[in-house]
Amino acid sequence: MSTTTSESAEQEGRGVVPASVRDSTFDIVKGISILEVMLHHLLSFCAGRFEKEGSTTWWVMMVAHKVLHFAVPTFLLLTALLLAKSLRRTEKPNWRRFYARRLERTVIPYLIWTAIYLVFRLRFVHVPREVAPVSIGSFTLPALLVNSSEWRANLLWGKAWYHLYFLSILIQFSLLTVLLFPLFKRYRFGFGVLALGCLCLQLGVFWINAVFLYPVLGFSTPASSVLWYVSPILLGSWLGFHWEEWESVWKRTWVQISRVAMVGLILYLSLDIAETQGKEVNSTLYNTGLSAYTTGVGLLLLKLGGWLTTQRLGTVLQRIGNWSFPLFLIHPMMLYFTGSPKVHALLLRLPFPIPTLWTGITMFGATWGMAWVLMQIRVDRWVFGRKLSSATGD
Repeated sequence: MSTTTSESAEQEGRGVVPASVRDSTFDIVKGISILEVMLHHLLSFCAGRFEKEGSTTWWVMMVAHKVLHFAVPTFLLLTALLLAKSLRRTEKPNWRRFYARRLERTVIPYLIWTAIYLVFRLRFVHVPREVAPVSIGSFTLPALLVNSSEWRANLLWGKAWYHLYFLSILIQFSLLTVLLFPLFKRYRFGFGVLALGCLCLQLGVFWINAVFLYPVLGFSTPASSVLWYVSPILLGSWLGFHWEEWESVWKRTWVQISRVAMVGLILYLSLDIAETQGKEVNSTLYNTGLSAYTTGVGLLLLKLGGWLTTQRLGTVLQRIGNWSFPLFLIHPMMLYFTGSPKVHALLLRLPFPIPTLWTGITMFGATWGMAWVLMQIRVDRWVFGRKLSSATGD
C-alpha cells in the first residue's frame, strides 16, 4: 500500500534498478492486501446499508469483514522488510537521502490527502458539529477547521478519514528507523528468538494501553501508533536483513506460523462476535488474538506471493499491487459516493440486482479510473509520491 513498499532493495541507496530484477513477490502480496482492504470496507459499508442488522446475511458479511482484517500489518511487514533489504547493503546508510524520500513518498501525500478528506467531509458528509460556523474575528469558519483537538487528531494520528492512520504509522516508523536498523546490523539472533520477543513486547504494549494509556491518559487511538504493530515491523525488519534465509525459515516454521494464525483468528473472532452482541470482552486478549492472526497471515501471504510469481494470476495481482497506494487512498471516497440514493437506485436496475456486488465493482472501477486520471494530468508524483507509469516509482 505504501509507496515505500514499491521500492526495490537497491533503489534506496544505489539509484534505480531495472524493473527486470524486481522481486514481484512483494507487489503480488500488496495486490492481495489492497483487494482485502477494499473488500473489508465494502462489506462493512454494505452490511449497514443493505442488510437488516442481525439477519443471517448481515452476520455472514460482518464475520467476513472481521476475517478480512490483516492488510495493515501485512503492509507494515512488507515496508519494514524492503527498507531493511535496502539499508543493509551499505555500512553507513545515507540518512539524508532516506528521509528526503520519506518526505516525498509519504509525508507530502499524507498532508495532501488529509486536506482533500477534510474538504470532502465539509462538502459532502456534513456532520453538524463539524460544519457549525465559528467566528474568529471578522472570519467565520467551520468548527472542523477551528478545533485544535481535531487538528491534532487529523495531523498526528491520521483521523481526517478512517484509513489515513496508516500513513501516520508509516511516518512514525520512518522516524524510528534510524534507531531500529542499526540494532539489526549489529546483533544477530534467530527468527524464533525474535518471534518470542515480539510476543512479549506486543503483550506489554497491549497491557500498558489497557491499564494506563486509555484509562489514565485517555489515549483513544492506540491503533494509530507504531507500537501497536511491533510484531510485523520487527519480523519484517529481520526478514529484510536475512532474506536469503526465508525459505529455510519457512520450512522450519510454517506449521507454527499457521497454528499461530489459526489460534489468533479463533480467539479474536470469538471475542469480536461477543462484543458485537453487546458483551464485555478483555481488550488485551482481543488485541493479542488479532495481532497473532494478522502477523501470521502476513507471513503466510509472503510465501503465497512467492508461489504466485509463477502463475498467471500473479501477473494481475502484481499490476494491482503496483497501484496499491492510490487505490488505498481513493477508494473510501468512491465507496461513500456509491452509497448515494441515486447511485443505489441505478445499481438495483442492473442485471443480478446484488447491491454489494455492483457497489464493489463500481467502487473499484471508479477508484482505478480516478488514479488513471491523476496520472494523465501528471499530479501523481505529488498526490501519490511517485509516478504511476513507472514500476519502480521513479
